[in-house]
Amino acid sequence: MTAGGVVCNILQAVCELCHCHLRGPAPCIHSRPSAPSAASEIMEQIVERARKAFATGKTRSLDFRVQQLQALKRMFTEKEEDIKKALKADLNKNDISSYTYEIMGMFGEINLALEKLSEWAAPRHVEKNLITMRDEVYIQYEPLGVVLIIGAWNYPIVVLLQPLVGAIAAGNAAVIKPSEVSENTAKLLEKVIPQYLDKELYPVVNGGIPETTELLSQRFDHIFYTGNTNVGKIIMSAASKFLTPVTLELGGKSPCYIDKDCDIDIASRRITWGKFANCGQTCIAPDYILCDKSIQGRLVEKIKETINVCEKYWHLARVHCIILSSLICNQSSMNKQGNAAVIKPSEVSENTAKLLEKVIPQYLDKELYPVVNGGIPETTELLSQRFDHIFYTGNTNVGKIIMSAASKFLTPVTLELGGKSPCYIDKDCDIDIASRRITWGKFANCGQTCIAPDYILCDKSIQGRLVEKIKETINEFYGDDAKKSPDYERIINKRHFKRLLKLMEGENIVIGGDNDESSCYIAPTVLADVKPDSKVMQEEIFGPLLPIVSVGSLDEAIEFINQREKPLALYVFSNNKKVIKKMIAATSSGGVTANDVIMHFTVIELPFGGVGQSGMGAYHGKHTFETFSHKRACLIKSLAMEGMNQIRYPPFTEKKLGWAKFLLMNKFNKKKMGLLLLPVLAVIAAIVIKLI
Repeated sequence: MTAGGVVCNILQAVCELCHCHLRGPAPCIHSRPSAPSAASEIMEQIVERARKAFATGKTRSLDFRVQQLQALKRMFTEKEEDIKKALKADLNKNDISSYTYEIMGMFGEINLALEKLSEWAAPRHVEKNLITMRDEVYIQYEPLGVVLIIGAWNYPIVVLLQPLVGAIAAGNAAVIKPSEVSENTAKLLEKVIPQYLDKELYPVVNGGIPETTELLSQRFDHIFYTGNTNVGKIIMSAASKFLTPVTLELGGKSPCYIDKDCDIDIASRRITWGKFANCGQTCIAPDYILCDKSIQGRLVEKIKETINVCEKYWHLARVHCIILSSLICNQSSMNKQGNAAVIKPSEVSENTAKLLEKVIPQYLDKELYPVVNGGIPETTELLSQRFDHIFYTGNTNVGKIIMSAASKFLTPVTLELGGKSPCYIDKDCDIDIASRRITWGKFANCGQTCIAPDYILCDKSIQGRLVEKIKETINEFYGDDAKKSPDYERIINKRHFKRLLKLMEGENIVIGGDNDESSCYIAPTVLADVKPDSKVMQEEIFGPLLPIVSVGSLDEAIEFINQREKPLALYVFSNNKKVIKKMIAATSSGGVTANDVIMHFTVIELPFGGVGQSGMGAYHGKHTFETFSHKRACLIKSLAMEGMNQIRYPPFTEKKLGWAKFLLMNKFNKKKMGLLLLPVLAVIAAIVIKLI
């Protein structure tokens, strides 16, 4: 018999053994208006209410997060029977299966978050360099804002609400979208979640494709989706409009290799359990088996025996379509470690690009690290190719184009995009020192630095002195005529030169303003009494123009910053640590430096990257390594102590559930218990074998 014939026979046999049959799609829920205009208005209102609730700042309190997590935990205790009934109606899950696969996992997730929240949220101090040895250097985790969580129907509780636990713990608002396919569970969640969680911060939205489409047209700060690859591409493409980062859990064909010297009996039992639990509707179920031809017959026999033992107890799930996997023999694969990289310099810095194209192949592997030069046509063609990661540094509009192109292949992206980085100066600050540091950071590289202070916020009473000190510092750094200074750079080209001149039009120029188009020179320029709605305040300046905007207080400065897009960097100058801490706690940005500018970039232990419109992802030091790596989850189990696994194999009993709670809800702490716990586990295994 041919290999194809073997596969067909096995497929037929497995189908007969499982008694699986095809069903049409479950009806969609129509609890929301289906008319696009009405749905759009409703979704906009839901998201806006969540955003307003988040803006109150109450989710920044750890006490509030704990209260919400405890309420969610109470929901699972008080509504356990209702949840089981909904899962029975949707997937024909029995009570023990519902508790084991859905509810117990939620208790574990919530308990862990409650136990570790203060540790997770605490500032994480990092190693310093010599320049920052006397400073405080740390990573502060801050909430993203309003996130969207879209669940799946195969495990309609756990894959939807486990991400919610993390969102609550991190201090976010979350719009919760259950799968409309698991209709009964979706209706239940829409009913009970508002009874336990804040209604404004954690709304539940039910509906089908029209409602989901309208949701995706709204702006979120993160989207978490569990489902299939095609929808994942749609979601990533929609997210690119707002540069919204995404987490996509999409599944795929998970292989299972069996070595011919393996214990086939044990392997068959474990594979059979993992494959056919939930009727195969598990994203990480083994999709197909790779094995030597010599063990195929015995393997099929043992799988058949195991299915026969479990069959009458198995809850056969209601499904749209079951595709049972085949056994594929004598296959092998190779893993490559380390990345190859296609390097695309900016065509705007023409001479540097040509140099890199020439010298990089002289030092690096030509095949692994090719350099591609060119403009928009070449970049467009590059983006039509499939990559495993795209790293882009540049402006926001191009970032959206890149993310949209990446969505075609579900390629993850790191985008470092810049933005308008504010600099707040407290009126009690040392103006002399602040002026020197700001002048250096703003006019270095002629202002063409993505994390240069873009504008100053300060009290009107110190504006005059600030301007005077900046002028003195400019003269000190670059002399009376910066055009003659060997330390003062030029604008990259005439297009950007003209763009900057337009930004100056109509403004109150108190320092500089001189320019020369022939050499793309613009003097260090300060603009005073700038209006918030002026042209220079609407886009990233990326040049030697420094606007000063008057604010009456720290709170007004915070409000001003929060009304705008999240910047790549934020700067605050103050002698008062409470002022600094409040600015950090009440705003969001890619990074923060207090009492200086740009210097956080020099600490390679700190992640460098943006948030929201200023980018996604981070790099520097180990963070770059992590950006270009996949954190692969690995578990290597022993084939021994098979008796311990009886608790997860059918037939299901209350006694097994009790053991499962004990073993899964208690963590193994090697530091505390050490090897002394291993004999205890052996005794437990022996008891399990006898009692189950």
